[in-house]
Amino acid sequence: MGKHRFFEHTKIIESWLLQGICGLSIATLGAKQALAAGALLPEVGAASALRRVASKAVVPSQMLLQGRHCSSSMHQLDKYTIFKHLVDSFKCVGKLGNATITTGQDSSVITGYPSPSFNVVRFDTKNHASVDRLKKAGTPFIAIPAKSMEAEFEAFAESQAMAKADFVTASVFDDLAHWQYTPNTKVQIRRVSTTDDLLAFDQISSVAFSHPQGLAARFLKPAVLHKELALFVAYINGAAAGGAMISLVNNQAGLYWNGVLPAFRKQGVGSALVEYRMDYAKQLGFSSIVAQNMTPSVRMYQRLGFAQVGGLPLYIG
Repeated sequence: MGKHRFFEHTKIIESWLLQGICGLSIATLGAKQALAAGALLPEVGAASALRRVASKAVVPSQMLLQGRHCSSSMHQLDKYTIFKHLVDSFKCVGKLGNATITTGQDSSVITGYPSPSFNVVRFDTKNHASVDRLKKAGTPFIAIPAKSMEAEFEAFAESQAMAKADFVTASVFDDLAHWQYTPNTKVQIRRVSTTDDLLAFDQISSVAFSHPQGLAARFLKPAVLHKELALFVAYINGAAAGGAMISLVNNQAGLYWNGVLPAFRKQGVGSALVEYRMDYAKQLGFSSIVAQNMTPSVRMYQRLGFAQVGGLPLYIG
Protein backbone atom coordinates (compact mmCIF):
# COMPACT_ATOMS: atom_id res chain seq x y z
CA MET A 1 0.00 0.00 0.00
CA GLY A 2 1.38 3.43 -0.95
CA LYS A 3 2.14 5.93 1.81
CA HIS A 4 -0.52 8.40 0.65
CA ARG A 5 -3.18 5.68 0.48
CA PHE A 6 -2.17 4.42 3.93
CA PHE A 7 -2.60 7.88 5.49
CA GLU A 8 -5.93 8.41 3.71
CA HIS A 9 -7.42 5.04 4.68
CA THR A 10 -6.12 5.24 8.25
CA LYS A 11 -7.84 8.60 8.67
CA ILE A 12 -11.09 7.11 7.38
CA ILE A 13 -11.03 4.18 9.80
CA GLU A 14 -9.87 6.40 12.66
CA SER A 15 -12.89 8.60 12.08
CA TRP A 16 -15.34 5.73 11.61
CA LEU A 17 -14.59 4.00 14.90
CA LEU A 18 -13.59 6.99 17.01
CA GLN A 19 -16.85 8.83 16.38
CA GLY A 20 -18.88 5.58 16.68
CA ILE A 21 -18.48 2.61 12.98
CA CYS A 22 -18.84 1.94 2.63
CA GLY A 23 -16.76 1.77 -6.27
CA LEU A 24 -19.38 4.07 -7.17
CA SER A 25 -19.00 7.82 -7.39
CA ILE A 26 -21.78 10.33 -7.85
CA ALA A 27 -19.48 13.32 -8.16
CA THR A 28 -21.16 14.25 -11.42
CA LEU A 29 -24.67 13.83 -10.00
CA GLY A 30 -25.90 15.74 -6.96
CA ALA A 31 -26.78 13.47 -4.05
CA LYS A 32 -30.35 14.78 -3.89
CA GLN A 33 -30.93 14.12 -7.59
CA ALA A 34 -29.39 10.67 -7.28
CA LEU A 35 -31.69 9.83 -4.38
CA ALA A 36 -34.70 11.07 -6.28
CA ALA A 37 -33.68 8.96 -9.26
CA GLY A 38 -33.30 5.88 -7.09
CA ALA A 39 -29.57 5.71 -7.78
CA LEU A 40 -28.61 5.54 -4.09
CA LEU A 41 -28.43 1.87 -3.23
CA PRO A 42 -28.31 0.97 0.16
CA GLU A 43 -19.97 2.24 13.51
CA VAL A 44 -13.21 9.76 13.42
CA GLY A 45 -10.97 13.98 15.10
CA ALA A 46 -7.97 11.94 16.14
CA ALA A 47 -4.93 13.62 14.60
CA SER A 48 -2.56 12.62 17.40
CA ALA A 49 -3.64 8.99 17.19
CA LEU A 50 -3.21 9.07 13.41
CA ARG A 51 0.35 10.28 13.82
CA ARG A 52 1.06 7.44 16.25
CA VAL A 53 -0.34 4.95 13.73
CA ALA A 54 1.71 6.38 10.90
CA SER A 55 4.90 6.31 12.92
CA LYS A 56 5.11 2.76 13.45
CA ALA A 57 -28.64 -10.60 26.11
CA VAL A 58 -31.31 -9.02 25.74
CA VAL A 59 -35.06 -9.09 25.04
CA PRO A 60 -36.51 -6.48 22.68
CA SER A 61 -40.02 -5.11 22.82
CA GLN A 62 -42.80 -6.73 20.83
CA MET A 63 -42.49 -3.96 18.26
CA LEU A 64 -39.02 -5.17 17.32
CA LEU A 65 -40.23 -8.72 16.92
CA GLN A 66 -42.40 -7.67 14.01
CA GLY A 67 -41.18 -7.22 10.46
CA ARG A 68 -37.98 -8.19 8.72
CA HIS A 69 -34.95 -9.14 10.82
CA CYS A 70 -31.36 -9.74 9.82
CA SER A 71 -30.15 -12.37 12.28
CA SER A 72 -30.65 -14.17 15.57
CA SER A 73 -29.88 -13.35 19.19
CA MET A 74 -26.56 -12.77 20.93
CA HIS A 75 -25.56 -14.26 24.26
CA GLN A 76 -22.43 -13.56 26.31
CA LEU A 77 -21.16 -10.04 25.74
CA ASP A 78 -17.44 -10.66 25.45
CA LYS A 79 -15.22 -8.91 22.93
CA TYR A 80 -15.83 -11.57 20.27
CA THR A 81 -19.61 -11.25 20.35
CA ILE A 82 -19.33 -7.46 20.40
CA PHE A 83 -17.15 -7.46 17.28
CA LYS A 84 -19.47 -10.07 15.73
CA HIS A 85 -22.27 -7.55 16.25
CA LEU A 86 -20.30 -5.02 14.21
CA VAL A 87 -19.87 -7.51 11.36
CA ASP A 88 -23.49 -8.72 11.51
CA SER A 89 -24.84 -5.16 11.58
CA PHE A 90 -22.72 -4.36 8.54
CA LYS A 91 -24.04 -7.52 6.85
CA CYS A 92 -27.61 -6.47 7.58
CA VAL A 93 -27.17 -3.17 5.74
CA GLY A 94 -25.10 -4.82 3.02
CA LYS A 95 -27.75 -7.44 2.28
CA LEU A 96 -30.39 -4.75 1.94
CA GLY A 97 -28.15 -2.93 -0.52
CA ASN A 98 -27.12 -6.03 -2.50
CA ALA A 99 -23.49 -6.00 -1.40
CA THR A 100 -21.48 -9.20 -1.79
CA ILE A 101 -21.83 -11.13 1.49
CA THR A 102 -19.93 -14.22 2.60
CA THR A 103 -20.86 -16.11 5.76
CA GLY A 104 -19.27 -18.84 7.84
CA GLN A 105 -15.49 -18.75 7.82
CA ASP A 106 -13.87 -15.50 6.73
CA SER A 107 -17.20 -13.69 6.58
CA SER A 108 -17.21 -10.40 4.73
CA VAL A 109 -19.28 -7.54 3.37
CA ILE A 110 -17.87 -6.09 0.16
CA THR A 111 -19.60 -3.13 -1.50
CA GLY A 112 -16.72 -2.32 -3.82
CA TYR A 113 -16.95 1.35 -2.77
CA PRO A 114 -13.58 3.17 -2.81
CA SER A 115 -13.29 3.44 0.97
CA PRO A 116 -12.36 0.75 3.51
CA SER A 117 -15.20 1.98 5.74
CA PHE A 118 -17.61 0.14 3.43
CA ASN A 119 -15.75 -3.18 2.99
CA VAL A 120 -15.16 -5.47 5.98
CA VAL A 121 -13.55 -8.91 6.33
CA ARG A 122 -13.41 -10.95 9.54
CA PHE A 123 -10.69 -13.56 9.15
CA ASP A 124 -11.10 -17.04 10.65
CA THR A 125 -8.30 -18.47 8.49
CA LYS A 126 -5.22 -17.35 6.59
CA ASN A 127 -7.28 -16.62 3.52
CA HIS A 128 -4.66 -15.42 1.05
CA ALA A 129 -7.08 -15.87 -1.85
CA SER A 130 -9.58 -13.42 -0.39
CA VAL A 131 -6.87 -10.81 0.14
CA ASP A 132 -5.55 -11.34 -3.38
CA ARG A 133 -9.03 -10.91 -4.91
CA LEU A 134 -9.62 -7.65 -3.08
CA LYS A 135 -6.19 -6.29 -3.99
CA LYS A 136 -6.66 -7.25 -7.64
CA ALA A 137 -10.02 -5.43 -7.67
CA GLY A 138 -8.45 -2.40 -5.98
CA THR A 139 -10.95 -2.65 -3.12
CA PRO A 140 -9.70 -1.21 0.21
CA PHE A 141 -11.05 -3.05 3.26
CA ILE A 142 -11.09 -3.29 7.05
CA ALA A 143 -9.70 -6.55 8.45
CA ILE A 144 -10.31 -7.94 11.94
CA PRO A 145 -9.69 -11.42 13.36
CA ALA A 146 -12.23 -13.96 14.58
CA LYS A 147 -11.46 -15.71 17.87
CA SER A 148 -9.84 -18.65 16.10
CA MET A 149 -7.43 -16.37 14.25
CA GLU A 150 -6.57 -13.83 16.94
CA ALA A 151 -3.17 -15.26 17.94
CA GLU A 152 -1.93 -15.47 14.35
CA PHE A 153 -3.71 -12.50 12.83
CA GLU A 154 -1.14 -9.74 13.21
CA ALA A 155 1.62 -11.81 11.61
CA PHE A 156 -0.74 -12.85 8.80
CA ALA A 157 -1.95 -9.29 8.20
CA GLU A 158 1.56 -7.93 8.04
CA SER A 159 2.62 -10.73 5.69
CA GLN A 160 -0.18 -9.55 3.39
CA ALA A 161 1.02 -5.93 3.52
CA MET A 162 -1.97 -4.73 5.52
CA ALA A 163 -1.48 -1.61 7.63
CA LYS A 164 -2.35 -1.62 11.33
CA ALA A 165 -4.81 1.15 12.18
CA ASP A 166 -5.21 0.70 15.93
CA PHE A 167 -6.13 -1.67 18.73
CA VAL A 168 -9.92 -1.40 18.94
CA THR A 169 -11.62 -1.77 22.32
CA ALA A 170 -14.98 -3.49 22.83
CA SER A 171 -17.24 -1.66 25.29
CA VAL A 172 -20.57 -2.48 26.91
CA PHE A 173 -23.12 -0.71 29.07
CA ASP A 174 -25.11 -3.50 30.69
CA ASP A 175 -27.59 -1.77 33.00
CA LEU A 176 -29.85 0.39 30.88
CA ALA A 177 -32.82 -0.55 33.06
CA HIS A 178 -31.46 1.52 35.97
CA TRP A 179 -29.80 4.24 33.92
CA GLN A 180 -31.49 7.64 33.85
CA TYR A 181 -31.40 9.75 30.71
CA THR A 182 -30.75 13.48 31.06
CA PRO A 183 -31.04 15.13 27.61
CA ASN A 184 -28.58 17.79 26.52
CA THR A 185 -30.97 20.68 25.89
CA LYS A 186 -28.49 22.39 23.57
CA VAL A 187 -28.60 19.46 21.14
CA GLN A 188 -31.76 18.43 19.31
CA ILE A 189 -31.76 14.93 17.84
CA ARG A 190 -34.22 13.37 15.44
CA ARG A 191 -34.42 10.13 13.50
CA VAL A 192 -33.66 10.18 9.79
CA SER A 193 -36.93 9.60 7.92
CA THR A 194 -36.80 11.73 4.76
CA THR A 195 -34.50 12.30 1.80
CA ASP A 196 -33.43 15.65 3.25
CA ASP A 197 -32.57 13.99 6.57
CA LEU A 198 -30.50 11.36 4.76
CA LEU A 199 -28.67 14.02 2.77
CA ALA A 200 -27.82 15.85 6.00
CA PHE A 201 -26.53 12.59 7.47
CA ASP A 202 -24.48 11.94 4.34
CA GLN A 203 -22.91 15.39 4.44
CA ILE A 204 -21.85 14.90 8.06
CA SER A 205 -20.52 11.41 7.34
CA SER A 206 -18.50 12.48 4.31
CA VAL A 207 -16.74 15.20 6.32
CA ALA A 208 -16.35 13.33 9.61
CA PHE A 209 -15.27 10.04 8.04
CA SER A 210 -13.31 11.38 5.04
CA HIS A 211 -15.16 9.56 2.27
CA PRO A 212 -16.65 10.84 -1.01
CA GLN A 213 -20.00 12.55 -0.63
CA GLY A 214 -22.91 10.24 -1.45
CA LEU A 215 -21.39 6.94 -0.26
CA ALA A 216 -23.10 6.94 3.14
CA ALA A 217 -26.44 7.80 1.53
CA ARG A 218 -26.03 4.98 -0.99
CA PHE A 219 -25.07 2.42 1.62
CA LEU A 220 -27.47 3.44 4.37
CA LYS A 221 -30.60 4.32 2.39
CA PRO A 222 -32.16 0.87 3.09
CA ALA A 223 -31.56 1.39 6.83
CA VAL A 224 -33.95 4.34 6.94
CA LEU A 225 -37.05 3.22 8.89
CA HIS A 226 -35.78 -0.37 9.01
CA LYS A 227 -36.97 -2.45 11.99
CA GLU A 228 -33.47 -3.13 13.31
CA LEU A 229 -31.56 -0.05 12.18
CA ALA A 230 -32.01 3.66 12.78
CA LEU A 231 -30.07 6.77 11.76
CA PHE A 232 -30.11 10.05 13.68
CA VAL A 233 -29.01 13.63 13.03
CA ALA A 234 -28.14 16.05 15.82
CA TYR A 235 -28.82 19.78 15.44
CA ILE A 236 -27.57 22.86 17.27
CA ASN A 237 -29.66 26.00 16.70
CA GLY A 238 -31.16 24.36 13.62
CA ALA A 239 -27.84 23.47 12.01
CA ALA A 240 -26.96 19.82 11.37
CA ALA A 241 -24.01 19.08 13.66
CA GLY A 242 -23.61 15.31 13.91
CA GLY A 243 -25.01 11.95 12.93
CA ALA A 244 -25.09 8.40 14.25
CA MET A 245 -26.63 4.96 13.79
CA ILE A 246 -27.99 2.30 16.13
CA SER A 247 -28.21 -1.38 15.21
CA LEU A 248 -30.61 -3.76 16.95
CA VAL A 249 -29.39 -6.77 14.97
CA ASN A 250 -29.13 -10.06 16.88
CA ASN A 251 -31.55 -8.67 19.48
CA GLN A 252 -28.66 -6.56 20.78
CA ALA A 253 -28.32 -2.79 20.67
CA GLY A 254 -25.06 -1.43 19.24
CA LEU A 255 -23.70 2.05 18.55
CA TYR A 256 -22.18 2.89 15.16
CA TRP A 257 -21.32 5.74 12.81
CA ASN A 258 -20.95 8.58 15.34
CA GLY A 259 -19.77 11.61 13.38
CA VAL A 260 -19.58 15.27 14.40
CA LEU A 261 -18.73 18.15 12.09
CA PRO A 262 -15.51 20.00 13.09
CA ALA A 263 -17.33 23.26 13.81
CA PHE A 264 -19.48 21.56 16.45
CA ARG A 265 -16.92 19.41 18.24
CA LYS A 266 -16.28 19.81 21.96
CA GLN A 267 -19.87 20.98 22.43
CA GLY A 268 -21.28 17.70 23.74
CA VAL A 269 -22.74 16.53 20.42
CA GLY A 270 -20.96 13.16 20.42
CA SER A 271 -21.97 12.39 24.00
CA ALA A 272 -25.53 13.54 23.30
CA LEU A 273 -25.79 11.14 20.35
CA VAL A 274 -24.50 8.25 22.47
CA GLU A 275 -26.91 8.94 25.33
CA TYR A 276 -29.87 9.53 23.01
CA ARG A 277 -29.36 6.10 21.47
CA MET A 278 -28.89 4.54 24.91
CA ASP A 279 -32.32 5.90 25.83
CA TYR A 280 -33.75 4.80 22.47
CA ALA A 281 -32.62 1.24 23.21
CA LYS A 282 -33.89 1.41 26.79
CA GLN A 283 -37.35 2.53 25.66
CA LEU A 284 -37.50 -0.51 23.37
CA GLY A 285 -36.75 -2.84 26.28
CA PHE A 286 -33.04 -3.47 25.80
CA SER A 287 -30.95 -3.88 28.94
CA SER A 288 -27.48 -3.48 27.37
CA ILE A 289 -25.75 -1.69 24.53
CA VAL A 290 -22.34 -2.25 22.92
CA ALA A 291 -19.76 -0.21 21.03
CA GLN A 292 -16.26 -0.50 19.56
CA ASN A 293 -13.79 2.31 20.27
CA MET A 294 -10.48 3.41 18.87
CA THR A 295 -8.04 4.51 21.56
CA PRO A 296 -8.93 8.27 21.60
CA SER A 297 -12.65 7.63 22.24
CA VAL A 298 -12.32 5.13 25.11
CA ARG A 299 -12.29 7.87 27.76
CA MET A 300 -15.62 9.33 26.62
CA TYR A 301 -17.30 5.94 26.80
CA GLN A 302 -15.79 5.31 30.24
CA ARG A 303 -17.18 8.65 31.40
CA LEU A 304 -20.62 7.61 30.16
CA GLY A 305 -20.46 4.37 32.15
CA PHE A 306 -19.31 1.84 29.56
CA ALA A 307 -17.05 -1.00 30.66
CA GLN A 308 -14.20 -2.14 28.42
CA VAL A 309 -14.02 -5.91 27.85
CA GLY A 310 -10.91 -6.29 25.71
CA GLY A 311 -10.07 -5.52 22.13
CA LEU A 312 -8.75 -6.67 18.79
CA PRO A 313 -6.24 -5.28 16.26
CA LEU A 314 -7.75 -3.58 13.23
CA TYR A 315 -5.90 -3.55 9.91
CA ILE A 316 -6.50 -1.84 6.57
CA GLY A 317 -5.93 -3.79 3.39
